[in-house]
Amino acid sequence: MDDFNLLRQYVEHGSADAFGELVRRHIGLVYSAALRQMRDPHDAQDVTQGVFIALARDAHKLRRQQLLAGWLVTATRYLALNARKSASRRRDHERRAAELANTMTNENDSPPWERVAPELDEAMARLKPRARDAVLLRYFQGKSVRETAEALGISEDAAKRRLSRALEQLRGMFRRRGISVSLVALATLLTTHSVHAAPPALVAATTAASMKFATITTLQKGTATLMSLLKTKAAAGLLALTVTGTTGVVVHRALARAAVAPAASNAPVLRADASPKAPQASGDTSKAAAWRKRFDEVYKLDEGQDLKRVPPPFIPERTAYFNAIDASGFMMDPAADGMTVFVMEGDTPEFNSWARGAPTVSSVLGSLAGIPSYKLELALKDGLRPLPGDWVLRKDLQEDKKIEALGKIIRDELKWKVHFEKRSAEHEVIIVTGGFVAPKDNPEHMVDIFIDEKPNRGAAGGGLDGFLRALGELCNTETIDEAAAPPGNGVFWRTHTGSNLSREKADKMLANVTAQTGLQFKRARRVTSHWVAVQE
Repeated sequence: MDDFNLLRQYVEHGSADAFGELVRRHIGLVYSAALRQMRDPHDAQDVTQGVFIALARDAHKLRRQQLLAGWLVTATRYLALNARKSASRRRDHERRAAELANTMTNENDSPPWERVAPELDEAMARLKPRARDAVLLRYFQGKSVRETAEALGISEDAAKRRLSRALEQLRGMFRRRGISVSLVALATLLTTHSVHAAPPALVAATTAASMKFATITTLQKGTATLMSLLKTKAAAGLLALTVTGTTGVVVHRALARAAVAPAASNAPVLRADASPKAPQASGDTSKAAAWRKRFDEVYKLDEGQDLKRVPPPFIPERTAYFNAIDASGFMMDPAADGMTVFVMEGDTPEFNSWARGAPTVSSVLGSLAGIPSYKLELALKDGLRPLPGDWVLRKDLQEDKKIEALGKIIRDELKWKVHFEKRSAEHEVIIVTGGFVAPKDNPEHMVDIFIDEKPNRGAAGGGLDGFLRALGELCNTETIDEAAAPPGNGVFWRTHTGSNLSREKADKMLANVTAQTGLQFKRARRVTSHWVAVQE
């Protein structure tokens, strides 16, 4: 298979074999680029793994006409740039760059690769995509001119001209950095030095890390379908996840942010570039346009409206919308009990998140307003009041505005006379100190959150803040982070217990976390702010 078909196998079927083949094909290219920029084999391996983790996350966004090698070297450059932000490495890099800029060589001399390598990737990034793709195919991947032309869909003469112009542009960039090199010498350097074999163990480790990243976002069957990627950070070439906690698994928008195109009579498919497009209709498309128009009429916000609930029964056009953005049903199950949130993108409502479970006042406050259970003072019976339906909110609406609008809806539609006030008072909290160390007694290095047994309710991943928030949700007590954040990979964990634990069970659970990670937990009293439900 070519690269794109392998990507499709991975995106549509989660094929580890297909992704592993992509890693094997391109890891030498990525590792070599990372090594040129990082100048340290260990750092280069970190960046390499980060690039393929990013590919595992974003594979659905790549288009057929996009050269995978070009995407990979671009991702490598950005991750390496982020990884070099530490002061010592930056000073060392600037020193080397200054030395190179002040050194001139004879026009006919071939400059040593050690002087060209640190500047190569930045120069490649300055080429236009078509020129960069030609250079990558011909000199980095060792293809002939004919093979390069076929891959680019142009004639051999056109490929030769494109390669010649690209080399001349690279040569000019090197000259401005004080490095003179002939076109022949430059072509020779690229051919002989641009790609080196990656360490054998790195192939297996990178494939495993990338697939683990993808797998960790999928909870056990029957629990949820896909975790949200709320935030990604590139640090030392690795990506950290942030999740929303454990009381409800939320699928946030992992699809394109573009508006959904009107669907034709046959079901639309989610392409590998994740753009929900309607298939070509063979006949009248008036029905296709009608469903989107009707959906917008029901779900859009009125002038001056910040938030609204769309109660069941739902209109048929809602199903057409979900088919358009998630034809496979992998991301969500709209027929099941759950809560869907839409955000106004301009004048149209677009999908933002979906949470499994029958919506209640507590789950709506958590998913819609982002208020964790330990920040909400609400009687259990009131928190369990059913509040079914979809929700539409104004983009970037502030927390207090969400609560104000939600309180009005609860009063008007549930006929429950209550409003919510934010109050500061002294509360019991859990102070977290120490430095996180990933467990080494299991191959996934995952933290098991348990009391006595491990029934394995589901897996999750995130930064240390997401992990501590999850613990706080289970204990129904706010966690105050005074711990040292883990380097690189972030935190991955499995939850084996329910929420609202008694103090005794919560302390036992936290002791088990301490034994695995080195984090220390201590209860204390602090002044913090909570939202309080006030009966009117």
